[in-house]
Amino acid sequence: MANELACYIRLSHADDDLDSNQYESSSISNQRELIHNYLASHPEFDRWKIQEFVDDGYSGTSENRPEFQRMIRLARQGKIQCIIVKDFSRFARNYIIVGDYIEQIFPFLNIRFISINDNYDSAVSTSLSDNMSVVLKSILNSYYSRDLSAKMYSCNTQRMKNGDFVGTPCFGYKLNPERTHFIIDPEPAKIVRHIFDLALAGHSRPEIVRILNDEGLITPGDYNRQHGFDMKNIVTTQPLWDHIKVSRILREPAYTGTLVMRKRVALAPCSKKKRATTPQEQFIRENAHEAIVSKEEFNLVQEMFPKQKGWDRKNQQESLKGIVRCGTCKKVMPFRPSPKPGMFQCCESMIPHSNCPSTRHLVPDVEQVVLNALLPLLQMTVKEEQRIKRREVSARLLQCQQEIQKTKREKEKLLQEKTQSYESYIAGSLSQEEYLQEKQKLSERSSSLDSHLAFLTDQEFSLQYAEIPTDLQQAAESAHKYLNATKLTRDMAVSFVDSVFLYDDHYEIVWKFKDLFHQFEQEAHLSSLPATHDYKEDKTK
Repeated sequence: MANELACYIRLSHADDDLDSNQYESSSISNQRELIHNYLASHPEFDRWKIQEFVDDGYSGTSENRPEFQRMIRLARQGKIQCIIVKDFSRFARNYIIVGDYIEQIFPFLNIRFISINDNYDSAVSTSLSDNMSVVLKSILNSYYSRDLSAKMYSCNTQRMKNGDFVGTPCFGYKLNPERTHFIIDPEPAKIVRHIFDLALAGHSRPEIVRILNDEGLITPGDYNRQHGFDMKNIVTTQPLWDHIKVSRILREPAYTGTLVMRKRVALAPCSKKKRATTPQEQFIRENAHEAIVSKEEFNLVQEMFPKQKGWDRKNQQESLKGIVRCGTCKKVMPFRPSPKPGMFQCCESMIPHSNCPSTRHLVPDVEQVVLNALLPLLQMTVKEEQRIKRREVSARLLQCQQEIQKTKREKEKLLQEKTQSYESYIAGSLSQEEYLQEKQKLSERSSSLDSHLAFLTDQEFSLQYAEIPTDLQQAAESAHKYLNATKLTRDMAVSFVDSVFLYDDHYEIVWKFKDLFHQFEQEAHLSSLPATHDYKEDKTK
């Protein structure tokens, strides 16, 4: 088997604010060229298989980067023997992260690490002075990132003080070519004007929502998505207008030509948590751009639709807050305190044209289903941890290897089914629509098998060295505390539940330790699972 080498390349949005020479030196193409020139000048890598991992637009202060995580996952599975980067700052800007990987994780996994510009190669750089150099450079990179963040904040604040635009245009506007101020975007501006006209004509917000959906007008999120904006938080496949979207437009002063900036600020320097600002902290610029509605019309609408104080959240049910979602539209379901003891109901179900069921799910029922499904998995998690700690892994390793072979055979069979399906389509026994549906179904199953195979391979590698797999170790740390729980708590839900999808007649739980819990469910015959590996419980049982 050929040795495999990972080239890791990263560029963050913050690099855009560097001067042109620095930006070019850190660009994706420059990093790639530097790494390939290094490999070309070292004949020892001639026969190595090279994989490239690129995170474009991700900060190095966090490990939460998709390609970084994929690379580390493959490394833990033994599929990568060497990682090469331009410099330490491309790998990470947090000195704790860099130290953990270089000093502990990579040596344990027997992975060679090379940082070209830092003249560091773990195969030859083993002296104390080399290690101190790594630590010092990592600390400097960490402080550089914090300093850069503070400078960007200071620069943006000064631009706002000067009346320059900073941020994203609201629905109905776009930036002018010079990116200095708003100009009207005709298509969404007509919708904004239409909403204000309906409000001024005396229509209530529910009536405005119904009219907009009856007319099939595009929503702000869907408009942004169609025009190439990255909308990662869009989860629904059926975007509809609701009273929240309408209220946001009716209360946005930008439509009068007034630009309000600095609406939110960080709680602390370099913190990602933010708070709403007071009017005294905001920067307001009158007549900053062309208005869609007059100030008189805007003020009249504010009188017609006064902002109401939200309900008291202190006594809200908290254990599943933000976790329960509608199974149809995938949006978070709000908790409703009435009727007691409280319930979850999808807000979309009350909007005309919505496909969401209006079923009311009592909170205790949902909590009990999650608790009943979770407790057996926690017990199995603790038992599995204890078994590995006692080094009783031989039988588990054999079982894992057998499962790997079984999964590989399923993949081969799936490939044959794909071929047969295509041949049937060519022969005319399958229509194009039937073929595409079959192809989609087989592709989804193939993706599921790939994910399961990656998990099994990782587990096999861990069992071979009597190492507790990372996901098992993380799950066991919390599982010990909740083995005798009689009620679902917030901490339990946050630790183990990714989301709970509520349908009209059943629940669907997606676990945070998805592959691990799926394996336990299979072993205990707790459920018959589809390809998604999600646990389902029928409410009628």
